[in-house]
Amino acid sequence: MVRIMKTALVLTGYMRNWEEHFPNIKTNIIDKYSTDVFISSYTYSELYVGFGLDKPDVDKVIEKYKPKKYLFRETETAPKLKIKSGIRMLQYPEDWANRIAQQWYGVYLGSKLLDLNEYDVIIKCRSDLSVRNFELKPDQDFVLPLWKYHPGNCKIGDSYLDFFAYGKPFYMRKYFEMYCKLQEMHDNNWGDVSLSETLIKYYIDRYIGSDAITFDKDMDTKIRNEDWGTDIGKQCPVNMYGDKYPQEEVLNYG
Repeated sequence: MVRIMKTALVLTGYMRNWEEHFPNIKTNIIDKYSTDVFISSYTYSELYVGFGLDKPDVDKVIEKYKPKKYLFRETETAPKLKIKSGIRMLQYPEDWANRIAQQWYGVYLGSKLLDLNEYDVIIKCRSDLSVRNFELKPDQDFVLPLWKYHPGNCKIGDSYLDFFAYGKPFYMRKYFEMYCKLQEMHDNNWGDVSLSETLIKYYIDRYIGSDAITFDKDMDTKIRNEDWGTDIGKQCPVNMYGDKYPQEEVLNYG
């Protein structure tokens, strides 16, 4: 008897323009891999007041995604980080650091909606993301997509793409727990808690281990209402500043 792989999708973040991305996620992840869906989000965002983003219709989200379990908090909240004073340690203002804390707190809460050990593969994805050229690698421990464009605010080799990841339960549990280590990382000067692109690399390398990572160089992503990553990469190529991925020689990428 052939054992069927069990896959879970944990959607996180504010459900802005989720309807634009729903058909893609349903086709390329949910239907393709018979995936159980879990949602960790909120119904109102103070961050987007005045941006013309309506409160999401939670009932419609639930009707479309049919999640096994979900959490819609009233708004984005998280205990604030205690930012050290004196030496400037943040690239962006303290408010930005607490915004990142809110983001990863929602991710952490998402992991509590399911028993990770019941699944072979757990996927974490933002709700405003589409994917293409996506093929699960279930034998790999922990998988991240490669940047298709230069993030601009940091060296490409100092950063990981932070809005999609998947892997086996042991590694994904550690990934989901990044929020729990933010204060420790800040207190010990192990990472800039205001810059998500580098923070995720510092966290993964220290608490999960870079040796566990498999990079998916084929997968492409489209976030919010922006262009596909490969299209953005034509204007902002990965090597636009001459910096490289640490793994560039292995992947022959860039």
